Amino acid sequence: MWSARVIIVIRAVDREAANNAFAARFDPLGGHRTFTNGLSQTGKEPALYYWANVAARREQLKELEAFADAFPRAEMFIWDEIRDGVIDHINSRFDAEKYRNENAQTRGAARVRIAKRDPAEVLATLGLKVVEVDDA
Repeated sequence: MWSARVIIVIRAVDREAANNAFAARFDPLGGHRTFTNGLSQTGKEPALYYWANVAARREQLKELEAFADAFPRAEMFIWDEIRDGVIDHINSRFDAEKYRNENAQTRGAARVRIAKRDPAEVLATLGLKVVEVDDA
């Protein structure tokens, strides 16, 4: 069962490598298209960052964190499962403080945060907006 949602934000220069690594590690069929949504401070091109919003099992969180650690200045946000269209924040099934303490000494490059926000608020925290692409 998918028990957590994870947002990973990477720099645009890391996009191809991140997509290839995600495909190799997690999703050989579609992983090469994981980071397709561009982000910038203005919401206009060019995209300076890309993000992915993925479902994960609790036991995959350390592996996702290790994945994010491979990319400089990556950001990773974790929250508990989504029920009825509303994000249920970290609860007793996922002890955020315990996760943070257990992993504090093994931190790599990525910054991992326990999110208590929806995806739009996560982007606002980073000062980023989804790049609106003109399909004309």
